[in-house]
This record gives sequence, structure tokens and C-alpha cells, in this order.
Amino acid sequence: MLTDEGAAHIVAYELGVTLQREDGFDTEIHVEDLSQGINDVSISGRILLIGSTHSFTRKDGSEGKVTKLLLGDSTGVIDVTVWDDKIDTVREEVDPDDIVRISHAYVREGLNGQIELNVGHRGSIVKLPKNTSEVYPQVQDYSQKIESIKDDIKFLNLEGEVRQIFPSSKFTRADGTDGKVQRISLSDDTGDIVCVFWDEKVELLRNIGIGDSIKIIGARIRIGREKNEVHTTKSSEVEVTKGRNIDQRKRKTTTISNISIEMTNVNLLARVVQIGNTRHFKKRDGNEGEVVTILLSDETGTIRLNLWDNMVRKASGIERGQVISIKNAYVNTWLDTMSLNLGSNGEILIPKNQEPPKIPRLIFELDKIAELDDNQSFASIKGEISKIPQGRSVITNRQSKVRVVTFSVKDDSGEIDVTFWGELASTVENLEVGTILTIRGAYVETREEEKRLKSNVLTTIDIS
Repeated sequence: MLTDEGAAHIVAYELGVTLQREDGFDTEIHVEDLSQGINDVSISGRILLIGSTHSFTRKDGSEGKVTKLLLGDSTGVIDVTVWDDKIDTVREEVDPDDIVRISHAYVREGLNGQIELNVGHRGSIVKLPKNTSEVYPQVQDYSQKIESIKDDIKFLNLEGEVRQIFPSSKFTRADGTDGKVQRISLSDDTGDIVCVFWDEKVELLRNIGIGDSIKIIGARIRIGREKNEVHTTKSSEVEVTKGRNIDQRKRKTTTISNISIEMTNVNLLARVVQIGNTRHFKKRDGNEGEVVTILLSDETGTIRLNLWDNMVRKASGIERGQVISIKNAYVNTWLDTMSLNLGSNGEILIPKNQEPPKIPRLIFELDKIAELDDNQSFASIKGEISKIPQGRSVITNRQSKVRVVTFSVKDDSGEIDVTFWGELASTVENLEVGTILTIRGAYVETREEEKRLKSNVLTTIDIS
């Protein structure tokens, strides 16, 4: 499936004969020329990565071996799968950064749906002299700035500054083996991107901090959460440099209206509208975690802030109406609602000598029951219990038992049914008709023109 000129060039190359090329005519086979189904391919390039060797048993009971290489030339990179005895050549004679000639290989579609080169029993891999190296890009030539990263990159070198550190987590693969994963947001002078580190690479990040520098050699790009992510592989190299100063430009304080999906390193000055109750949960590793949710407001809008684990105690010294400064928060989305999150690398401070945002009416005003809007997200009322609370236990989707209480509250404008969940339900379950309540931060659910107040993570009650 080669042209006459291409075949002649391969023969000449193997015999050590140099062919003169006409201007604009290139007889060498390049990575970009490869396509599904081509057999008996010969190609040259630089070895960028050499993967580990895996053994397996074939259907006929015989033992086999396989390893992966990554080959690059001036037109692109391609995965190379090396089988059985050809692996010995790779292990004994070839190193990363060497120039090699692969002969009599074939092209097939890999498990990831992309084509890859295969070197079987008819194929060969030969290391070429050093004086040919200037024809092919150097390993460092694959370094890129964040803004230029595309979703089809197979080999990427990247260096950036740590802007946000997400908690690491453990998981179990389908084959029963355990794994680790951690996400870190890196930035350079062109933008930010999330980098995903797997397994042993996570251990290299144990003492990482905001402002440190990370250099990654041999990463891949994947689409994650609707955006490009940098993923390390088993063959990737990761180097951490401590102690770089954080670019002051990145410390700029934003406003709530400018916060968008997947933002990291968010710095915000806002007022506390509401502080929810601390909630406890089970992590995937079996340990217990805790979280508290705070509603923040500035002149441009409102947003929820979740404080996780060690940051929860910070909420104990915060009061409604107070101005706080948030640093190094990150954004995530749940059910189409954005929220800020603050982990162990974030900061929450009481600012000094800064002009505070205006006090929003949500802090001090109470709503009349008759004036509640349909599906109002933050409602606060004061009234008396008009229908005795009725409680029951329900099983959630996570197979946990939770208490639910329904009752009614009225003020001088009207009456509304109320549903409380969890600890709030236990708080009101034994109250009597006529008890005065102040409910803050409830959600107005509207069904068939009937309104009901429902508790959520921000809801609190004061009992008179």
C-alpha cells in the first residue's frame, strides 16, 4: 500500500543509500500518513515513552508479552504496541529519546478507538545513529502553553504553578485492584487547567502546596467535565519544585456574578447571609467527613460556600451579616447549581481596611407567608405552629434512614405547610401548636399552585 517512491526510499534507507529529493516532494513515511488496516509499514521516529511489560495467557494456553511505546516525528505521535520476543530488543537496545526504525509493522485500531502501530513476529525495531536525530523533534519540543492545548494531544510536556489542590481519593478497579487519583489545577501565563494524577504519581504530591511548581513530561489530554484535562500515565514523569511565589495577578478578588463553572483559585469578599448546620457523611474510604454550607452575598448576587472537614471549625466564629474574605476556593456544580468549596488549602479570613459589600435584605428581612414567591430559593418567615408536627422515617437513595416531619405555620398574612428533614425534623417533632418559630433559608416548593416550605442545607430555626 506504498507508492513506488515510498518503497524505493525504504529500500534505499535500509541499504544506506541517500536519495536526493526534489523540492516539495517527500518520500518518507510519516505518522500522519498511517491509517487503519495498513500492513507492512516501515517508519522512523523518536521514542518518547516506553511503558511497562505485561504478561498474559492466550486462548490456546500459550504465554504472551506486550508493551507500549510512543513514537513521534515532525507530523505527530502514535502508540506502538510491541509483542512477545520483540520486547527484548526494546528492553536491551532502546531507551527513551532514541531514534529508531520500525519495519514490517501493521496498523490496527486500539481499545481507545485510535489507530496504533503493532510490531509482531515479522516486525523489527532498530536503533539509528545519533547523527539522524536532528531530523526529528526533541522531547522538549513537545512542551506547550496551557492556552494551546488541544483535545487530541497524545504526548504533552507541561509546567505550571499550583493554583488549587483537590482532595485525593481511593477507588477499586473492575479487576479488584486499588487505585488513587488526585486533581490539581495548574496555571501558567496563558491560563489554567486541571491535571489528574494517578496511582504512584499521587504519592509525589503528598507535600504539595499552593504556589509550588509542577513539571509533567509525557502526559495525555482527555475530556473531563466538559473541559480538557491533563492526565498522567504510568510512563509520565512528574517533578515538583517547592517554594515559588504566587503571582499577585492571580490573587485578584472577583465578584459573585463573575464566578463560572470549573473556576479555581477564587478569591472573594462577601457578606454572610446564612450559616447552615454541620452535616456528617461517610467518605468512599470509610472515614467520616463533615461539611457546613454558608450563603454569601455581594452587590452582584449570592452563592453557596461549602466548608469541608478541617475548615468546618472556621464557621464556628462567623456570624450572620459579617464580612469575610475567601481565598483559593474552587467551583463545582451539582444539579445545575454552582457552589464554592473551600478545602484544606483554602483560607477564610475576617478582612481589615477593606470596603465591605452592602448589607443584603436577606440578612435581616422576613417574608410574609402570603407574599412568598413560587420556587423561592431563600425564604425566611416568623409564625406560630398551627398544625401539630407529624413525623416518620424514610429510606433515602443511599439506603440510610432519615427523619421527616410535616407541620403548618401561620402568620398574620396566611398559612403554609412545612417539611423538615434530618436534625431539623427532630428539633420540631415534639413542639406544640402555638409555638413561635423563626425559619430562615428554607425553599419554597410550588406544586399545583400550592406552596410548601422545605428545609435544605441552609435552613435554620429559632424557637421562642
